[in-house]
Amino acid sequence: MEKIDKKNETEVKEKKEVMENEENLRELLEKNLKWSQIIYEQTRRLNRQLFWNSIFGWVKLIIIIAPLVVGVWYFWPSIKNVQQQYVDIIELMNNTTSSLNNGKVQIDNSTVDKILKMLPLNSGMEEQFKAMIK
Repeated sequence: MEKIDKKNETEVKEKKEVMENEENLRELLEKNLKWSQIIYEQTRRLNRQLFWNSIFGWVKLIIIIAPLVVGVWYFWPSIKNVQQQYVDIIELMNNTTSSLNNGKVQIDNSTVDKILKMLPLNSGMEEQFKAMIK
């Protein structure tokens, strides 16, 4: 009888241990599931935030680049005119025949007239410019 009682006791103990192990495993699985859900929610929020950050990054880039492109497009003829004026002035300076006379550079009248046509000056300013050159 004692052997049967001991066997029963050991069986009961083993069953209790198995039940405790199962209960511990169940608790661990539940904790793992809760942590997985928390991590999933955080990951979902981060993905959404990264998506919107990338969208707004492109919007910022467009906001910066679009006015530059429109400005170049709109002002391109003006830029061409200014560039052509500088080219004309450089060509005029290269083509002038100037000579040193007592430390002063002498420029002929046709060159002065060409320069005055390129500059937006009124008549009073033109006279002052001619006086400075002579």
